[in-house]
Amino acid sequence: MVRGYKHLGTYLQEDCRPSRDIVHKKALARQAWGPLLRPFFMRREISDKTKADIFSSLIMSRYSFQVHTWSWVSRNTLDSWCTGIRPLLFPLVKCGTRGCSVELLDTATLCGLANMMTPRDLMAKQRLQYAKRALVHGPVFLWTLVVSVEDHDGWAHWFGEDLQWLLKFSPMTFPDVATTDVRTWLQFIAESDDWSQWVKQAAKACVRYRARQSQAKVWELHVADTLQKHWVQCCPRVVVPGSIECTLCGQTFRSKRALAMHSHAIHGYLPEVKFFAPGSMCLSCGKEYHHRPRLICHLNANHRCLDHLRGCFPPIPNEIVKELDTQDRSFAMDRKAMGWKTCKALLPALRVPSVALPPCGSAEANRMWNFWQAIWETPGDAFCQMNGVLRDSDIPIDNAQPEYPAFVFQSDCGKHSGHNGVFDLAGISVLDARVWITDVIFVHFISFQVIAEKKICKWPSKILSRLAQ
Repeated sequence: MVRGYKHLGTYLQEDCRPSRDIVHKKALARQAWGPLLRPFFMRREISDKTKADIFSSLIMSRYSFQVHTWSWVSRNTLDSWCTGIRPLLFPLVKCGTRGCSVELLDTATLCGLANMMTPRDLMAKQRLQYAKRALVHGPVFLWTLVVSVEDHDGWAHWFGEDLQWLLKFSPMTFPDVATTDVRTWLQFIAESDDWSQWVKQAAKACVRYRARQSQAKVWELHVADTLQKHWVQCCPRVVVPGSIECTLCGQTFRSKRALAMHSHAIHGYLPEVKFFAPGSMCLSCGKEYHHRPRLICHLNANHRCLDHLRGCFPPIPNEIVKELDTQDRSFAMDRKAMGWKTCKALLPALRVPSVALPPCGSAEANRMWNFWQAIWETPGDAFCQMNGVLRDSDIPIDNAQPEYPAFVFQSDCGKHSGHNGVFDLAGISVLDARVWITDVIFVHFISFQVIAEKKICKWPSKILSRLAQ
């Protein structure tokens, strides 16, 4: 009896979940992406189209191999798989972000900038094509079992969402089956001779749609960043529910890891365990770990040892910790050249006979703490440079109301004045806008090209005169 095994390149588990298969596909994608990063994807003389083609054929194909066969997958698991490819797309789109950070873009936007299908779109395409092959060559009772499962994590549910994807992007219309259940769709697919061609057309339309959406997203971020540089508030600051705010500078982050990375880069934060690991031996449990990175991993996992060391020793000074970190970096580079991770246990941890530390809170422990305090004079405090506060908001970010209302006016020759003249230049909206207006920005679009970025456009005198009256 085994809990899982590999079959035709896909891992099968006893609970039918694809968690192990997702980890395996991420590893395969990184194995194919790593050797091509510097010699190929980082080369500027290679066109973006060539990079995207190689990425799709060598990396994305491994990442999405046989994913249409996943029969029991939750939405959170699927979202985790879709975002797993995101860091690998950064080198492909850096030249097309117009100065915006790639960290601000999601997977769909990155794939759109690279003119590729997202992992979720690829899964939909593969599942729709697989349905035609399975209906032709598979047994009838197979579809009876598949359709009978009505759970939201089942294959039939995701097949229904893939059909909605087809209706959204396909240039063809399906009046007879557009609003029916999966069983009618299966009969329609089995009788159709052009099903594969319709799916391919929908995939091409999806790529074009993602590309246009990505360009619009990047343009919005670019304009917002440009306006903020000129002290123009284009949108109010919205607190995301569950976001963490750095109390030292006021920036907000979505996770503790992001706050820690920011604190380390900006405020000089270092983890607290490093201030109680001067060597390779844990003075609390008396075990020798042969190098400092393994001792740090031990203290991270065993809070009892860390609390014991806190009660007997003050933190190591910041200068000593920085010197130890420099040595650890050189040690990590040597290990990486040998093909090992920094915390790889080449030798087992050994218990060394030593004098046990006094219990925390005892007179001996306080005396030891004061003794080392007098030696070091200034204990380390870099681990105090990370402090965040969880900010909650009752208003979801998608429904947040702006600080100032938005006003839309037609042009001088416009024919749509809106209901009760809300868009009319001579209507009541002009009078209301004078109370709220703080900045005047005029962007002129000709053939979907932004002219205001290259040349400062002035408002027509007719509009300005009515707003200023």
